[in-house]
Amino acid sequence: MIRQPSKLLLGILAVYLFLASWNAVTRGPRGDEVQFANPALDLITRGKTGVTILSGAGAHPELTPVDAHSRTYSYWAMPLSFVSLAAWFKIVGFGFFQMRAWAVLMGLLGLVSWYCVVRALTDSRAAALVAAGLISVDHAFLDAAADGRPDMQSAALACASIAAYLL
Repeated sequence: MIRQPSKLLLGILAVYLFLASWNAVTRGPRGDEVQFANPALDLITRGKTGVTILSGAGAHPELTPVDAHSRTYSYWAMPLSFVSLAAWFKIVGFGFFQMRAWAVLMGLLGLVSWYCVVRALTDSRAAALVAAGLISVDHAFLDAAADGRPDMQSAALACASIAAYLL
């Protein structure tokens, strides 16, 4: 029988934080991470959510047309990711690791939320700890947590809403 679930949960969270942070630091940049960070930076600097890094030039400019509106507003993603990332950048500064650290923290929220969901559904601390432990070392979960995209934020907030409903 498990006697100290809070210590075990803290250990699971520590393992997750180590693995996700290591992955965020050592992994090379993905192609569109900067396109998700740019509207957040633009919100801080100009008060708009434009994508200022696209030029429309390059090998195939006809494939990536850039109009004046894309430099002012972003309609291709939900605005919560830009606003929350902008707030994060205001707190910790702008940078590549700072961008990925936000996703790592969102993964922490998702992991705790999954613990709460399984605990509420099964009424078993042991099952919730096993679920959290397995998710904390899952390759896809760790990859999403180490990416500068809003995917982990969406997943974590969705899971947190389910946990809030069940609790």
